[in-house]
Amino acid sequence: MLELRKEADGFRPSVLYRLAPQVFGSDQQTPIFFGGNVYGVRPGGELACMDPAGKILWTSGPGSRFGLGPYSIADGRIYALSAANGKELWHFQTGHVVRATPAVVAGRVYCGSFDGKVYALDAATGSKLWEVDTATKGTPWHAVQGSCAVVDGTVYVGSRSGFLYAIDAATGKVRWQESHDGNWVPSSPAVRDGIAYVGQSDGHKVTAVSPDGKVLWRIDAPNETFASPLLAGDILYVAGNDNYNQQGKGSLCALEAKTGKVVWKLELPASVWASPVLVDGTLYAACADGKLYAIR
Repeated sequence: MLELRKEADGFRPSVLYRLAPQVFGSDQQTPIFFGGNVYGVRPGGELACMDPAGKILWTSGPGSRFGLGPYSIADGRIYALSAANGKELWHFQTGHVVRATPAVVAGRVYCGSFDGKVYALDAATGSKLWEVDTATKGTPWHAVQGSCAVVDGTVYVGSRSGFLYAIDAATGKVRWQESHDGNWVPSSPAVRDGIAYVGQSDGHKVTAVSPDGKVLWRIDAPNETFASPLLAGDILYVAGNDNYNQQGKGSLCALEAKTGKVVWKLELPASVWASPVLVDGTLYAACADGKLYAIR
């Protein structure tokens, strides 16, 4: 039986430290953990590094443009900073805001921009190695909103052009593009054995795409999907949000990865914009009602 975990069941979350809005908390950024420290964006646009005790170790300094406004990096640049002291190592200018988290694999940085392009950069220098434009004739939208998934030499990424792309990581050659019938593909795909699993907005669909770009299955989800699906074992977990009603309900559903068959689905009081996390048999999801849910 599917149920939410409560304190009586032994789920007792504790707060190690609380990040005040003036420390972290601007925009829709996700703090990251690396080398025992926390990295995140301050309301003024500075990137900050904090140790496990909550002490600020460094900031990127006044005038930084990280995370200003609703579209992440507002100046349209991809930055490399030293994790030790926050010093800028290089930056690369794209043609629009950058909302996606860069993927760094084998000395390269892969990232999309709202200019509709996917970029491959040299991680050491920031020099451009290739770019792919997702603009499609007859489609007014082409922003790349989600992060790239880089697996076995292939870059998988969605676009508001209504396509999921598979791009050769070395050369930038598009291996295939799979149509979502004009619906945006804002979520980052989950990939295993060359099969890409991805959600889409508007059409409420979740799709599994074969290594050669063919649809293996496509199902109707309870809501739009902006977050990346979570692939764990034989199950694909999908978070849902209401893109058109801030007071609308959200959802979580579990699907058989092989067939797309619904194993269970759960309605939540508000949208779930972030990907769920599975730990020791418990699924954790952050909901727009301000609560963290634990589901078993």
